[in-house]
Amino acid sequence: MPNPRKWTICRRIAALVSIVFLMTCCPDAAFTQGSSDDYDRWASLDRRTANRVFRDRIDPNWFGADKDRFWYRIKTGTRTHEFLLVDAATGQRQPAFDHPSLADALGEQSGRDVSPGRINIQSLSFNDGLDQCRFRFANENWSFDLPTGPLARPDEASDVSKAVEGLVALDEVARSIPSSEVAPIRFDNRSDQVLEIFWVDPQGKRKSYGDVRPGTTHTISSFTGHAWVLVGDQHSDVAAFVVDAWSVVAVIDADAPRPMPPKTRRAREDRARAASRSPDANWMVAFDDHNVVLKHIADETEDVLTVDGSRQHGYGGRVWWSPDSTAFVVLRTRRVEERKISMIDSAPDDSIHSRVKTITYVKPGDELEQSQPVLFRIDDPTPMVIDNQLFRNPFAINDLAWHADSQSFSFVYNQRGHQVLRVVTVDAKSGIARVMIDETSETFVCYSQKKFLMRLDESNEAIWMSERSGWNHLYLIDQTSGKVKNSITSGQWVVREVERVDQEKRQLWLKVSGIDPGQDPYHLHLVRVDFDGKNLTRLTEGDGNHQWRFSPDERFLIDTYSRVDMPPVIELRSAESGRLICELERADVTELLATGWQMPERFVATGRDGQSKIYGIIIRPTKFDTAKRYPVLEDIYAGPHSAFVPKSFGRHVGMTEMAELGFIVVKIDAMGTNHRSKAFHDVCWKNLADSGFPDRIAWIQSAAKDRPEMDLRRVGIWGGSAGGQSAMRALIDHGDFYHAAVADCGCHDNRVDKIWWNEQWMGWPIGDHYQQQSNVTGAARLQGELMLIWGELDTNVDPASTTQVIDALVKADKDFEQLVMPGVGHGAAGHPYAKRRQADFFVRKLWHREPRHKKQSGTTDLIVARTPTRDLLLDLYQPTDGGRAPLVVFVHGGGWQNGSHKRCSVKWLTQHGFAVASISYRLTDEATFPAQIHDCKAAVRWLRAHEDDYGYDATRIGAIGTSAGGHLVALMGTTGDVAELEGDLGYHTDQDSRVQCVVDFYGPTDFILRGKTQPHKVVPPDSSVHKLLGGNALQMVERAQQASAAFHVSEDDPPILIFHGAKDKKVLLVQSERIAQAYRDQRLDMTMRILPNAGHGGAEFMNDQNRDAIVRFLNRHLKP
Repeated sequence: MPNPRKWTICRRIAALVSIVFLMTCCPDAAFTQGSSDDYDRWASLDRRTANRVFRDRIDPNWFGADKDRFWYRIKTGTRTHEFLLVDAATGQRQPAFDHPSLADALGEQSGRDVSPGRINIQSLSFNDGLDQCRFRFANENWSFDLPTGPLARPDEASDVSKAVEGLVALDEVARSIPSSEVAPIRFDNRSDQVLEIFWVDPQGKRKSYGDVRPGTTHTISSFTGHAWVLVGDQHSDVAAFVVDAWSVVAVIDADAPRPMPPKTRRAREDRARAASRSPDANWMVAFDDHNVVLKHIADETEDVLTVDGSRQHGYGGRVWWSPDSTAFVVLRTRRVEERKISMIDSAPDDSIHSRVKTITYVKPGDELEQSQPVLFRIDDPTPMVIDNQLFRNPFAINDLAWHADSQSFSFVYNQRGHQVLRVVTVDAKSGIARVMIDETSETFVCYSQKKFLMRLDESNEAIWMSERSGWNHLYLIDQTSGKVKNSITSGQWVVREVERVDQEKRQLWLKVSGIDPGQDPYHLHLVRVDFDGKNLTRLTEGDGNHQWRFSPDERFLIDTYSRVDMPPVIELRSAESGRLICELERADVTELLATGWQMPERFVATGRDGQSKIYGIIIRPTKFDTAKRYPVLEDIYAGPHSAFVPKSFGRHVGMTEMAELGFIVVKIDAMGTNHRSKAFHDVCWKNLADSGFPDRIAWIQSAAKDRPEMDLRRVGIWGGSAGGQSAMRALIDHGDFYHAAVADCGCHDNRVDKIWWNEQWMGWPIGDHYQQQSNVTGAARLQGELMLIWGELDTNVDPASTTQVIDALVKADKDFEQLVMPGVGHGAAGHPYAKRRQADFFVRKLWHREPRHKKQSGTTDLIVARTPTRDLLLDLYQPTDGGRAPLVVFVHGGGWQNGSHKRCSVKWLTQHGFAVASISYRLTDEATFPAQIHDCKAAVRWLRAHEDDYGYDATRIGAIGTSAGGHLVALMGTTGDVAELEGDLGYHTDQDSRVQCVVDFYGPTDFILRGKTQPHKVVPPDSSVHKLLGGNALQMVERAQQASAAFHVSEDDPPILIFHGAKDKKVLLVQSERIAQAYRDQRLDMTMRILPNAGHGGAEFMNDQNRDAIVRFLNRHLKP
């Protein structure tokens, strides 16, 4: 057998010849995926890896007169924790108390079993001298002298069961404040009605927790800061409370005030009334029949200021008063009939009948409502319509505000098409409009993600966000002239968000990324800078993605940073200088890693422009084996509104679950996504179909160069929403690289999706590029395997987006799979059933396995491959003692015309620790050579691919054959380098078909020689060799040599053991001597056993002596 390089070249030639089959190939590593065990790991991954990371987050509790101290509880294990005390001024960090001493004291006095690592106390507080702490334990108040005791009950009357003084009833319903401090609340109902207990969540929603009857109490375990309301018989609020640390009894009696609705609801109503009332409280603006009415509050007189308002073109909405109460602005809006879409709820929960759901849904190109500001002055209430030359075609007009001197107001005009974002200032006396800030772009202004305007009226300045330099930065603008006074930030990095502004100090705190050339440009950092662009101060530092929180007085900063490949580090820093005060915690991931979970790998490659760096991650399964090859799956979301590759540490369960089924999962932020340079972002302009694929494909190819586990002959992709659009587009434009895709709720045609998102990136008016980039238009070009998932009640992306794609695929006669989720909205693939179906799809299409199959110990008539004439089958025999037995393939004889894999003469090898696979092949009445050797090699590839399914060891395989089977096994051993004899049957064309040793029983090895020595076996049309070759071997010399093992012997062929009878008349001994000599000429391992009295076959070949020889030979070469 030739060297491996020559073998590789020949295999590549074969791959080119059989490209269609290789598109669905399996890896050349000997293992399988998709079994029920694999699915068990997939389903249990979240549970197995949850709560395995410790010391990774803190919730500081600040205290002290200067708020410069805090304590926190940190999780140290699955069920253990400890309490830490920190002096922020000095950086001293220490245990809050001596844990063993407190545990012993609590155990002794409470009679409970308390361990130092599981002290469950709540409402911890410290006195000013830090020599005593107080807390609640077992529903009692306690004090503990620091650091080691003693422990005392400071107030016996504070026991919950004896409490007299309770929580103060509130005069309005509050909302819960998130807290981790457990505290009970005991409702004491002294009223005469049954009261239902509701918890009020942070959003104001109520959840019932049962009721409390008159004259009874009801205790609930709650948290400090959580809000509760009790509702009476008439569904009215009776009492409201907020849990605190010490008072635990909530008394509801006649003295409890009846609460008002939540502050925020009343505040909204108050703001609306205040907005329509003048600052001097003399005037009120109202709207009547779409017209403006001015009311004089003192004498309750009113003037109708407009009469031209109508439902189609009316006045209404908010009122903007000048600070001096001399003028106000309202909007007049021209109404249009907005588009509505309908969808079918085919299986509603409350009915057996379907129903129609209709919603308003404005799409790209639709006519829009347009508003225009109208100015009114008190001294001349005639409407002053402002010339709209500077804001003639608004997508939106917003951010309207008066300047402090009441001489003018301004607003932001977002022109439809999003190439102009303009701040327009209007003179309050003349009504003349002028441009204050004019932001334009030849592509798009990213108003949806990168708009910031703050008016600084005291200095007549404004802070404005812009990408005019090619990077997203802030500028200080003179409000009068509109000129840029200075750049506040600049450089090849971006401002992501304005955290806060201090107008007195003229400073901003900014969330930025890309500021460190040596770090991932997406890592978030915190900086402070002066309005004049000076004194840029870094407040975070470490190489990672940062999250921070300030102390109550904003003097200190708790900074947590991490990367996908680095667990969190928590630091205490000065919020003034950014100086590191101390490290608080460094996360412990030992238990997480013990589950087999692996940190994602970060990888960077160069993008299509040869300059831009493309960042992504690689995720591997928990049972990753470096010796094996895995299909690659890309989780895609290419929406230009952000970037989507995770940057912080986490388990990334969704992607890791898919990896668990035997995939390498990648996620990439390609060109066209956000948070880099303007040029990087602009790739998406009128080009959403691009989805960054030139960068993505190059990134994956670059990663695979030195990661042989990544098998790029089997690449899948999945995504939802815009990611669903991209996933399908991968098969339309790049079907030569991506082989299977799952598209969930895809916005497949940007004309059918919501207006704001699509016109932001695809522009307006609607041009041909919309149609050209539609997946509906491109459906006929689709290659590969596609699965479409969609929810019939999707209100985010019109379901018609997917059904129109389906229509196009049907018309193009394209095969695909579809999963419709009844009653499900956007993101249908997140439903457990849809997740399983997506997993099944990729296992079938990229692994070519039946999902969730059971591993088997042995069976018969296993299907290796399908041919036009028959299914190729094999029977598998296994040893009874268990373990992974070496594998022997048996090939039957019968002159290539007869015989069956059911007649296996070496099943006895199972008694010696070998697994035996008896294989079938096509006979000469079905196909001529090389079909027979193709079938044998397909069987070897199948056996290698399925070794984990059946539990044998296919690392090294032996081949045994008799007569015609001997001919075939000799070819199997000598033709590993011959591409045309490899074939492309079955799903496993990239598995290795070579065998590691051969046992040949009296098989012909040279048909040219046989034509000379036994012409009657070769020349006549009815002879077995003539039928095999499809002609006379002496006339078809090239074909005859191709079918003769003796002509293929080369220096790296496997060892061979030959048996032949000296009296064999069917296949002369010279046939075995011919290949034996070829082996000798190459100095190869060859043993020939000539049986002097044997003919062609017979019991003598399997006597004990020969069986022992076979076993020794197989042991030597299959059990090294």
